[in-house]
Amino acid sequence: MLIQFSLENYGPFADRTTLNMVAMDAFSDHLDNLMESGFGDTPNLLRSTLIFGPNASGKSMLLKAMSFFKRQTLFSHRNTKGFSLSVAPFLLDAEKNGQECRMEFVFIADNGFRYQYGFSVCKERFPQEWLHQWNPSTGTCVTLFTRKWNEVNKDYDWSPEEGLQTSIPSFRQEWLGETLENQLFISVAGQKKQVLPEIDPVLSWFRDRLTILHLARIGYNTGDAMRLIENPNGKQWLLNWMASADLAVSDIEVETIEEESAQEEGGSTRRAVSYQIRFTRLRSDGKKIIMSSANESRGTMTWFRMSGYWKDALENDRVVIVDELERDLHSFLVEYLIDQYHSPNLSSKAQLISTTHALSLMDKERFRQDQIRLLEKDRKYRTTLYSLGEFTLPEGMSFYRAYQEARVGGIPIIPERSLFESVVKTETRGGESP
Repeated sequence: MLIQFSLENYGPFADRTTLNMVAMDAFSDHLDNLMESGFGDTPNLLRSTLIFGPNASGKSMLLKAMSFFKRQTLFSHRNTKGFSLSVAPFLLDAEKNGQECRMEFVFIADNGFRYQYGFSVCKERFPQEWLHQWNPSTGTCVTLFTRKWNEVNKDYDWSPEEGLQTSIPSFRQEWLGETLENQLFISVAGQKKQVLPEIDPVLSWFRDRLTILHLARIGYNTGDAMRLIENPNGKQWLLNWMASADLAVSDIEVETIEEESAQEEGGSTRRAVSYQIRFTRLRSDGKKIIMSSANESRGTMTWFRMSGYWKDALENDRVVIVDELERDLHSFLVEYLIDQYHSPNLSSKAQLISTTHALSLMDKERFRQDQIRLLEKDRKYRTTLYSLGEFTLPEGMSFYRAYQEARVGGIPIIPERSLFESVVKTETRGGESP
């Protein structure tokens, strides 16, 4: 379960910004939208949250930061010496541009413990890395390790001195020295045959529980849906999924196509595998009509490809983070997707976070006030993320009206005067019809 994600000096987020999934005590509606955390200081967590904001306010950059964090946590051990890290500091401030970026996740792993893991990063190295653990029974916090770059010694200072030596006596002598400046210790340690028990739950959470979807990039990724088709129960579930969107699909067939590609080093030939998907529909006279996926709408294919992601997320307690959930989908279907996370019968610990421009989702009949988040750009193009729950709205006022009337910010500043007025007037003066 995700508690919060924080970042600083990344993209438009010049100052420390936090996406907090802890429910606010001020609101008591939509209790089905909450789940218990098991920790007294954060008793209830939100099952979903939506992030609204103008274009270029940082919605996609927020997801990019999370993707970067996950990728480095799991795979930075592959970074070779001298490899430059791809970071994006706030560029519109000379002082910030020269400083490191900072990111941090706070979450509850499968073992019930709460973890606070983060790092700072610049192009050359990870100057800092830290991992803290909270026990759900006692509420006590233990610092598992901190790692800080010492510019004088050109090496890292580690603490606490005991570190994780209780698990592996040779920990400090061998593993610390193997971690390069542009690698995270937790990623390097995760590759050892004897994975540290303190670190394994953290790696497992990022690998198995955190899913980040950029719908514009999953256009050809049908793998999860393919796996559903491979067994009869999964295929029937998929057909029901397609029917829930009123797509009138009676059957789905998949043809696997293997093609030879260029020879690899050593003479072996690599074979590429692709899938030809066909949907069957019934004509008015009952005849089956088979249609290639190439003839289907983008919305139909998006719904098809999302099937596996959604089923997997709800059945396996995933934290799903989506960039523009409404992409290619009717607003009713988007509401249907979200409602799965708010079902009173849901036993899953799954959570949904999505950026969106769909203002129809600002609906107090579906969301608590603290589930709506807004991004606001100031005159210096610095972005702030905040909750609609921080505002006191007039009784009976809808979320959408408060947003539309600019009571809560997070809206683009659009000039009243049209940029085309001069064009129209010039053409009219010339005697031409505008």
